[in-house]
Amino acid sequence: MQNITIEHSAEAVCAAGSTSLSQIRSQPRYDALQVMIKGVTNIVLAYQDKRVLHGVMGVGGSTSTAVVSEIMRALNIGLPKLIVSTMASGNVSTYVGDSDITIMPSIGKYHPLLTGNLKIRAQ
Repeated sequence: MQNITIEHSAEAVCAAGSTSLSQIRSQPRYDALQVMIKGVTNIVLAYQDKRVLHGVMGVGGSTSTAVVSEIMRALNIGLPKLIVSTMASGNVSTYVGDSDITIMPSIGKYHPLLTGNLKIRAQ
């Protein structure tokens, strides 16, 4: 099995969320974020449906944790899901809900290139 990193442009994520990047740029932050969450969720679900998704990992603080946990909750139970977050030391029920997401506290600072990224392991 080969590990690959999958990257999608903001335009591709917006298209998967049924809009365009130019349209969401004029929206309030919350509304734009919901479109992006929908787009990423649709992309990740497509990889899951193709049976090439082997796990998902998210790294970040409060906003990133909220975003990646919403995406992860849409995935099948049993698929590995890990969030490394500064939020893990408190009540994580808002993020995890009734899913099988593993949430782990970050020890130390993140590398700037990791913060807010959603890592997808696919074949």
